[in-house]
Amino acid sequence: LKGELNLLGAISGGYKSSALTVSMIAACRAKRPVLGFALEMPEAQVINRMIAVIGQIELWKLTRRALSKAERIRREVALKEIETWPLVVDDDGAPSLAGIKAKARQMTREHGEVGLCAFDYLQLWKPSSSENRQSEVTEASRLLKGFAKDYRVPVLAAVQLNNLATARADRRPQRQDIR
Repeated sequence: LKGELNLLGAISGGYKSSALTVSMIAACRAKRPVLGFALEMPEAQVINRMIAVIGQIELWKLTRRALSKAERIRREVALKEIETWPLVVDDDGAPSLAGIKAKARQMTREHGEVGLCAFDYLQLWKPSSSENRQSEVTEASRLLKGFAKDYRVPVLAAVQLNNLATARADRRPQRQDIR
């Protein structure tokens, strides 16, 4: 929903980036401008993941260029679709809040209201130089929540969970499981 920060949490290897990729594709296909922040991978890798999902191509085949003729055709079709989308992927490893807001304003001017801001992933963003990791994550969450509210943008941020939830009987993650 507009103005909300939603956290997508999973343990390491829990397909957080894949879920964000699928969410970005769904928003783009719904003609919603998407602003993505990839803090751990370059823009080309994000686009390759999108191509793999859309073209139903195994990512390793795409990255190693081991595609069949049919897969090459599906790759081109996927790429042409992506090129039509109002999509901006920022792969700056350390975006400032001012930079995030500037990108959102620019996207709004060029494409209309931002339909989704995807953030991969929250723990890599260090909005301050605090030595306490927990306070950094808390501040990052607070700043992104404020951004979502002020700009009326739905923000979906991936968060890494520790493995404590897997030891519980119900296996449900809790707030303290965020690394």
